[in-house]
Amino acid sequence: MTRIIVARHAQPEMANDLPQANWSLSRYGRNQADHLASRLQEFAPLNVLAGPSTRSRETAEFAAKQLGKSVKIDPRFGDVPAPKGTDLESWIWQNFSFDKPVRWSQVDANLNKWRNDNLEALRDLKEPSVVFTQFTNINAILSAALRLDVTAVCHPGFASITEIAVVNGDIRLVVNGMEIVGPNE
Repeated sequence: MTRIIVARHAQPEMANDLPQANWSLSRYGRNQADHLASRLQEFAPLNVLAGPSTRSRETAEFAAKQLGKSVKIDPRFGDVPAPKGTDLESWIWQNFSFDKPVRWSQVDANLNKWRNDNLEALRDLKEPSVVFTQFTNINAILSAALRLDVTAVCHPGFASITEIAVVNGDIRLVVNGMEIVGPNE
């Protein structure tokens, strides 16, 4: 069993002139990241990984400093790949909707490949780790852990943490130290 903490990046400074992947942390987000890094001490030792977005990397750097580790960037935990020329935010809310659930079986091959890459990246981890990533990635991971075919299953807040375990390639949600078996088992 590999214990993994999946953490959402801290609050970014929204910059309409930049792609979301290049948004840095806001002042408040830096405070969140520092607090999150302190909370992660209870799970130490942990390797530190992050998706390539600036906000994920910057949040991870706070944890790496407190945990005495370096940050490994894994592009598989990167931003969701919206089709070129689409409004990213509208596209995300269309494909990760809580009002009108979207099934993984209904989305295009690129989105399913991205999801599978996230899951494979988790399965590749063999030591306790913390992974810093985004809202959509966390939903993709938890939908697999809960064995749900819907794209949107949770509302992870900025600098939130979710504990999972990978057991023989099976991704499971962990609550209060107990592995939760998915609804379809």
